[in-house]
Amino acid sequence: MNPIKKVRQEIGLTRNELSKLAGVGYSTLASLEQGRQNSINEDILQALEQLGQEPDKLKAEYEQYREDEKKEILQKI
Repeated sequence: MNPIKKVRQEIGLTRNELSKLAGVGYSTLASLEQGRQNSINEDILQALEQLGQEPDKLKAEYEQYREDEKKEILQKI
């Protein structure tokens, strides 16, 4: 599961709530959670940090998630 989505759900926020807290559009967060962005928006990281999360850890987990997704796609070919 996407680490950003997992953390958001564990905290108990909706996408709409986190996007407002971070000051980003709902579609930006949705795109991130669907793995369609190469990196995490800094505003989202800052908002999650305010909620007690570790930005560097989240970045690393998201990068690993993206790599795993790519490998999974390539294995299907």
